[in-house]
Amino acid sequence: NMSYTVAESDQYNQAINYAYNNGVTIVCASGNYSSELIYPASHESTIAVGAIDSLNYKATVSNYGSGLDLVAPGVVIWSTARSNDNYYGFDSGTSFSAPHITGVVALMLSVNPNLTPDEIRSILNGTAQKINPNTYLYNNSGWNVSVGYGLVDAYAAVIAARDYSISGPPVV
Repeated sequence: NMSYTVAESDQYNQAINYAYNNGVTIVCASGNYSSELIYPASHESTIAVGAIDSLNYKATVSNYGSGLDLVAPGVVIWSTARSNDNYYGFDSGTSFSAPHITGVVALMLSVNPNLTPDEIRSILNGTAQKINPNTYLYNNSGWNVSVGYGLVDAYAAVIAARDYSISGPPVV
């Protein structure tokens, strides 16, 4: 799970590609207060996560645009983030959304540890709930610029991961 912004560089691209090529699923926060994804969420091998509010609308802080995969809760999320009184605090942003997806990925891998990063992305995006369809017009592929493929559906993703099998010719 990556919830930060860095300048794109050959070193970061090599690290992301190495992890991806070795079966690591990389989940990234899409960033805040822009109409495009930040790096590393904009890297094609990462799963880019935006934020929604409690009414299932894109959070005003959430970045969006080409490459956004899906969304998760990201407004007024309680966290172990340090607060003024040194207890739990809350905050908003895509850094609070991405861990939801990371947790779902862990659950998916617990029922099917052989899933590849591409299969995980496909399952997450394919099982995402289409939220507020009167506001977010999804294209023929089921994608929208503001919320990607929709809201993560943990239950549906885990069931799909459990039941996932590759179809094709038998091994000779």
